[in-house]
Amino acid sequence: MLRDSSLFVGRDDLELVVKDMINEKQIFTACIIRKYNPIAPYAGEKYFLDIGIKSNSELIINNVVVKPDSISLAIKGHFVICDNLKKPIYCHEKEIPFIGLKKIPHIVYYMLVEPDDTGGINDWDLFYNILRDIVDLYIDKREQYSQEFFGEEYYRLSFKKKRAIISYRPILIIVKFGKVPGIFIPKPAESQRRLR
Repeated sequence: MLRDSSLFVGRDDLELVVKDMINEKQIFTACIIRKYNPIAPYAGEKYFLDIGIKSNSELIINNVVVKPDSISLAIKGHFVICDNLKKPIYCHEKEIPFIGLKKIPHIVYYMLVEPDDTGGINDWDLFYNILRDIVDLYIDKREQYSQEFFGEEYYRLSFKKKRAIISYRPILIIVKFGKVPGIFIPKPAESQRRLR
């Protein structure tokens, strides 16, 4: 379905959301197409990793051009920073069964994908590789947390304990299709003003 980008062409009111879903019997990661929720990537309410894919396959992460083969390191590095915050600012406290009261940082991966001249996506492989890297990181982290909190591998946990792990670090990827802004390089005068 996602390879048919016609769903998104000219639609500024839609976004793709990848998130964990939990009900009484299942835990699964779902892709949802929903009405655009205008959250500002730099609003400071969440720990964003901004990923921009330009129509020429240029990759921009947090306003820096990077090589596609370094995306995995950037994603892991971002998560490690969020995971090791001594005093997370943008978080909420939550009582998690079996684990206790924890501060949950609001970690969001925000992807902006720029359509090419035909309105399609130029590099689907890059797009999917980034999504896969993020999801793979969460799978690895769930194993780590399972050992840390329960001393067991994730797949051996009871359903309720798995649900606790997911609640501790839920996955959230928001994908928007539109123009990726260029890199902002402040003028010397602006830089000097910021330093004063």
